[in-house]
Amino acid sequence: MQNHLLAKVPEFIIEDVKYTYRRLHHTDVIRVINICKEAIKMGGADISLNLNDLVKSYLNGDENIADGAITFILILFGMEFIEKDLSLFISGLLRTVDEEGKKQKVELEDVMNPEKFPIYGLIQSLLYLAAHPDLSMMMEALEGGKSLPFSGSQAKTLLKKINSPA
Repeated sequence: MQNHLLAKVPEFIIEDVKYTYRRLHHTDVIRVINICKEAIKMGGADISLNLNDLVKSYLNGDENIADGAITFILILFGMEFIEKDLSLFISGLLRTVDEEGKKQKVELEDVMNPEKFPIYGLIQSLLYLAAHPDLSMMMEALEGGKSLPFSGSQAKTLLKKINSPA
């Protein structure tokens, strides 16, 4: 498992500005879940396609429909309803990095400004968020806890496994 003290959060450039992310917290995971749930709910309500046939085909094992395609379509159609929440979330995580390495919080107005944060900026920032070391460490911890719920002795064994050098 990665050492959280040595985790290097990626840096990236959008419109000649260097960005990074702050460390992630469990409340960030809850916010992502809520944003996705809202996108899926609103996307499902708004979508003009006949998804009934698509969903039925997917559930019946249609190999022409990629895994996650239904969720992706629903989120895509729900994006207009979560724009503000997603922008608030991203701006709350992002930090600019100056030449001396000093980090400063990014304001919502900057994320909403297409001159400072054009469309590729959102996509690029989400890709770098997916590469955040805190996410990989969380996934490793979840992978180690597959046998949940577990007893106290199992929890101790899991913690030893998590904290042992790889």
